[in-house]
Amino acid sequence: MIISQSSLSMDSHRTAEVKHEVKSELTLWRGERTGADSEQTRTPGRSLVVRAEALQVTISRTAHSLQPKEALLKLDDAAPEPHMGELKIQLIKIMIEHFTGREIDILTPDELQPEAQPVETEPSQTKLELQAQAQSAGWGMIYDFYESHYESEHVDFKAQGKVLTADGREISIALQLSMSREFLRESTVQIRAGDAVLKDPLVVNFNGTTAQLTERNFHFDIDADGRDEQIAFVRPGSGLLALDRNADGRINDGSELFGALSGDGFSELANHDKDGNGWIDEADSIYRRLRIWTKSADGQDSLMALGQTGVGAIYLGSVETPFLLKDAGNETLGQIRQTGIYLSEDGESGTLQQLDLVV
Repeated sequence: MIISQSSLSMDSHRTAEVKHEVKSELTLWRGERTGADSEQTRTPGRSLVVRAEALQVTISRTAHSLQPKEALLKLDDAAPEPHMGELKIQLIKIMIEHFTGREIDILTPDELQPEAQPVETEPSQTKLELQAQAQSAGWGMIYDFYESHYESEHVDFKAQGKVLTADGREISIALQLSMSREFLRESTVQIRAGDAVLKDPLVVNFNGTTAQLTERNFHFDIDADGRDEQIAFVRPGSGLLALDRNADGRINDGSELFGALSGDGFSELANHDKDGNGWIDEADSIYRRLRIWTKSADGQDSLMALGQTGVGAIYLGSVETPFLLKDAGNETLGQIRQTGIYLSEDGESGTLQQLDLVV
């Protein structure tokens, strides 16, 4: 091919974005923490709140009343340089030990070995026994860390024109090319200790869905201490597994849920497996007393027996499935911790999940 004449135009357009975000918040307190949203209301006792966003740190006024104490973190010079996340975990460990006077061990996810085995059954627990398990530790710690790195790049190339060849051919050119890439990395660390441990009711999911939460605008005494907390509730399509202990037709507090006081709903439910077959079914007396607590879109409560919802048997085994549930502003509403299964009367299977609710 020999080009005798040509008329070409080429153009390109590129867009790129790089965004890095880091958020962290550490809250420590001694005594009673009576406020969920404001450190000024955490009395009596001492509290320390440290928030870090874009390298900014603020310390609450109550923190200034704390007596200065020293804590040293010694690193082996010959050891490899630790990852920043590891340094943060070590620092938090030192702060907790210094604050509580107790030595602690922090396990990484790799060190956890979940097993899908039912918990051995024990005698049924009363409300007073559950409350005794949930007694205040006298201190608490909440640590939340979130880091994300996002990159995107897009290039458009366009060429058009005409070419005449020596043998008389006319060639029209209309060419477009697009190149793009996108990358997102997220890292989340959540640590709760002492009185800051999240509340863990069991949730039954229907129609193949997973647990989803509303905004945190529901007032309910989830820890059965006589005071309402502000929590999220499950959306339509899921319901809380409940036991109406006083048969008044309503769920009064967390003592009538599974796991809200003990922290382990599957183990608590297993206490009622009288025949020891690893299932809660019609052979267990509690089956007829269990209820599914749901709320409609307009907030109306409903308590339904397992048979009314089609649940035939609940398996008592579960595995760890940690998954954060957040709102539109990326604030944590809760976390799915464990997932198990149930069987419906028609032979279909569904999921039962232990859900940590942020109080």
